[in-house]
Amino acid sequence: IVHLEDRAIFDLAMKKAMEQGEESYLEYRVYTIDNQIKWVQSHIKPYFGTSLTYPIQLEGITTDITSRKQVELALKES
Repeated sequence: IVHLEDRAIFDLAMKKAMEQGEESYLEYRVYTIDNQIKWVQSHIKPYFGTSLTYPIQLEGITTDITSRKQVELALKES
């Protein structure tokens, strides 16, 4: 589940992919099944069929970047 504070950027990326065919890279937080918060990075890419108006498929790769974000936060605080 996408964290409520990051929902707007996630929804915007999905909207751009579905309506405008734009590829997106974004970072956001999610809740895991055991209610932990993790940072993830996603790459969303639309694919078009014969109709070039709307994508027929979205492909995505999502990577856990929690460790990196924790290091970035620690560096900011020091």
